[in-house]
Amino acid sequence: MKNLKHFGLIILAITFFACENYERKPQGNIVPTASVLKIAQNSVWLKDSVNEVFVNKFLMRINWTEARFTCENGVPAEAGAVQYILEMDTADFSSPVVLATTEKLFADLFSGFLHEKIVNWYGGEIDTTKYISFRVKIIAEKLSEPIFSNSLALKVDNVKPEDEIAVTPEIPEITVKIRKAAECAWENIYVYAWGAEEIYGGWPGQMLIAEELQEGQESGWLYFVLPGIRPVNLILNKGTGGEDNQFDFLYNPTENGCYEITNSTFTEVDCEE
Repeated sequence: MKNLKHFGLIILAITFFACENYERKPQGNIVPTASVLKIAQNSVWLKDSVNEVFVNKFLMRINWTEARFTCENGVPAEAGAVQYILEMDTADFSSPVVLATTEKLFADLFSGFLHEKIVNWYGGEIDTTKYISFRVKIIAEKLSEPIFSNSLALKVDNVKPEDEIAVTPEIPEITVKIRKAAECAWENIYVYAWGAEEIYGGWPGQMLIAEELQEGQESGWLYFVLPGIRPVNLILNKGTGGEDNQFDFLYNPTENGCYEITNSTFTEVDCEE
């Protein structure tokens, strides 16, 4: 009788682990989650004065989050090679113009390049304020159709508006929270900043600290506070040298955010997850 009972427990355990492993395997079609487009400013001008010659001066960097791919049962899916195509058009995107095609999560915008695209788009020199929209088209090797990010508008003037006040806008202090994905093997995480200044000192920068746990929480976020200093480029690293131990993180973030990281990538996530 005891043997039968033991045998039953063994069968139950095998069934449990088999079901658990089955649930962890990719099941169903790929479900994509599109990138989220972010633009740090809502207006630009192409020249400071009427007589200025057009040059390719830097205007802004346009960022977006990494597209995510899962199966219908929630297991991460392999979508193959992914390309991000930054498009410009009016709000309806009936005839989009391609500004950049890249595997990266950003594209830099320059005045001469944007001027050329807008002139070709409108069929002549612009002499009034124009409003253009951006979006990111995402193409993945294993997706039959592209997916699209949100769209954001940008006000573009040919020449700096006369009523533009030449003051530096106040940039708020923000908090950036980070958690490690299961495949992240870094024991400690550091943030290094370069740009206007080394906000967190020399390499490797500042080690992230753990947020105080709330009641009922088993694990919290790591976080750092970014003061209102721009421009700034952020690099996450494990506290040692070598390209395999670091990767580019955010550029000029302007809002609080939460991110999940591996050893080489990051994805924006819901802070309430």
